[in-house]
Order: sequence, then structure tokens, then C-alpha cells
Amino acid sequence: MDPIFENVKTAEEGSSPTSVSIVLNFPYSVGEFRGGYGNNSMVLKRQFILSFNEALKSEFLKHMLEDFPENVSYCEITIPRGLYWGMRLFDINCLYELWTGRMTITRAILDEDIYHLKDISKLSDALLLSKELPFMNQLHEKYSYRHDYN
Repeated sequence: MDPIFENVKTAEEGSSPTSVSIVLNFPYSVGEFRGGYGNNSMVLKRQFILSFNEALKSEFLKHMLEDFPENVSYCEITIPRGLYWGMRLFDINCLYELWTGRMTITRAILDEDIYHLKDISKLSDALLLSKELPFMNQLHEKYSYRHDYN
């Protein structure tokens, strides 16, 4: 198994896992908790748990998961620092919520005074998220760094 996978847990021999969790870690954006974040009710995560199928929406992860053993039920992947350099945990959390369908792009745009949507767009590009995800076109039309150079 690829050494990028950490803290791997497997189902008992001869059985299949009841669920498969792919956990993403962004250690350079996770500090000690310093208190609340205004009136926003969002609870910031320290780890981002995806189902196997949600993880496949990222070409970056899909490549690693091609030979994923069927008996693995849990593993962690530490995302390389260069992919999220200078990003706040708050913005990574927003991308996670968009990716998993827990937030709409409309909600994120309404709160653009809170989120750095260009950084969110940049991370979605770095993770090679599928353009088929509902929020991707709208996010990139308006907030892509590429538009700064046109």
C-alpha cells in the first residue's frame, strides 16, 4: 500500500468493511483552537472525512486510490503543504462542505466577506476536483486566479 496512507485500519480477515473513510489532513492550516469565529455556527474540522466515492471526485486522490485494498475501512492522507500554502482552515472547511454537498455555492458566495473564494478555487484546482461537481463551474467562472491575468 502506498506510504502516503497513514493510520490504516482494515476489516477483519474474510470480511468487507461496512464503510470506507478517506481522511484528509492539512496540518499547516490546523493550529490550536483559539475560540469562536464570529456569529458563524460552522464548527471547524481538524480532519476532513470523505467516503471512498467522494474521494474519487478528486483526480489527485483517484490516482492514489486505484489499487486501494478492498479490506481497508479507514486511512488518512496528509495533503502536501504546497497545495494549500497560505490557506486558512476556515477556507479549507468551506471547500470540504461544498465538495460533500453540505453547502451550496450560493451560500458560500453570499458569505464571500468571510471566505477567500479565490483560495478555495485554487485548492479545488490543486486537488483536481471534478468539473462535474455542481459548484465547480460557478466557483471558477468568478473566482479563479487565472482571471487575474486575462
